[in-house]
Amino acid sequence: MGRKPPLADSTESFGSDSFLDIVSNMVGIIVILLMVVGLRAKNAVDDLPPSEPTAAETAALQNVVARKIEAGQLEQDVKAVFAKAEELTHLAAQKLDERTMLAEIVAAKRLEFEAKKSK
Repeated sequence: MGRKPPLADSTESFGSDSFLDIVSNMVGIIVILLMVVGLRAKNAVDDLPPSEPTAAETAALQNVVARKIEAGQLEQDVKAVFAKAEELTHLAAQKLDERTMLAEIVAAKRLEFEAKKSK
């Protein structure tokens, strides 16, 4: 006689499919909730009435503006120093080239002098 085919374990496949369905539904719900919360937060910020700044806030803002102006001036000073340093570097390179050229001329004249002296 033939053997009976083994029964398929339908609970395992049903369980994993159900789990995937639940996870997908939860992700969808979370996305929808995030959208709703985002819209409410946006509308809540838009609905706030403008308020007059306090003296402390005004003083703090003026302090920030003054520091920003000072920072801009310092940045300009730093750029000027870097430009001057670059100019001095260029000048030093020119002077080094002149010095090298003069050293070569001196060496050539010395050789010429030594040649005349030996004759």
